[in-house]
Amino acid sequence: MPDVVAENRLLSKDNANRVSAVFNVAAAATAIGTAVALAFPEPAVSKAMAIRLGITSGVCWYVSAMFGAYALDPPRDDFGEVSESGATFREDLVTDEEPFASLHRFAGRGLVLTDALAALVRSLERYDGAIAAEDADAASTQAAAAQTNAISAADQLDFFQQFAPQVNAAWDSTLTEAAIDWNSVTVDQAHQAFVDAWGDPPDSPSEPMQEFLTSVEGLSSETLSPDGQHPILDAGEAPARPDILLTEEFLQELSDTSTQLRQLVA
Repeated sequence: MPDVVAENRLLSKDNANRVSAVFNVAAAATAIGTAVALAFPEPAVSKAMAIRLGITSGVCWYVSAMFGAYALDPPRDDFGEVSESGATFREDLVTDEEPFASLHRFAGRGLVLTDALAALVRSLERYDGAIAAEDADAASTQAAAAQTNAISAADQLDFFQQFAPQVNAAWDSTLTEAAIDWNSVTVDQAHQAFVDAWGDPPDSPSEPMQEFLTSVEGLSSETLSPDGQHPILDAGEAPARPDILLTEEFLQELSDTSTQLRQLVA
């Protein structure tokens, strides 16, 4: 019978806090980048890049919020229900050329990751509830669901390694080709640029966001309704400019988290 390994769970929760923090930083940075991209010399490229960076910013926020929830996961008593993520990313709908295609994949895989994490959180909370109620069968069922969701999340984390170079190239082109300097962008400008690209899902997504969401199927309602608000709204000033968006340290955190999630249930 599958069981959640307590030691591995504690290790993964510690790492989840760190991953939540790095995605939170990325969400704020890409919101500024969205405003910077609007100053590209070519209007069509400018708009396309701003939309992709704005959507990426929102997805980074969602991933950050869900990793934060994973680190908390209080018990719940609805352990008679089972949640397994069914979200999938449709690679066949990625039609843009680089660098837009890799930003599309980054955001799409990020939403699938968020969905898997949401289902994992529910599974672990129900597992704890079943343990507290001394219901061994329900605990075993929830541990099995947790394993399915944890592996799904780990699979998505591994995808980030594949398109990191292209995402970093897109980021570099945004910083070097735009007609304005990073430090000239205000938090209000970044927020507006983000909202224009993102909208207010799930009820009022922007038109570009609606189009983007067609490439991610099977999302649960919780995935598009995270707790809290985008970090750019809490920022008193623009964050420092990161020359590299997905650093080696960032990617190592994701790799470590993937390994830990795969060892969560034995």
